[in-house]
Amino acid sequence: MAFSLTSILPLPDMLALGWFFLCWIGYAWYADQRRWGTRELASVLHDYRLRWMTRVLERENRIAELP
Repeated sequence: MAFSLTSILPLPDMLALGWFFLCWIGYAWYADQRRWGTRELASVLHDYRLRWMTRVLERENRIAELP
């Protein structure tokens, strides 16, 4: 009984998984290199969420009536 890696995961799936990890590692490296000059994506998204929540609290409550 021969064991083959492609019997567990087909070749296109292995290539896609490899590409995913390559992009992940590449983005982590890019984010570390750019960290000192610009803001990180997480901090920008955090600010957007805070502004969104503030606007939600300022608006009137909207409650839909269901039949």
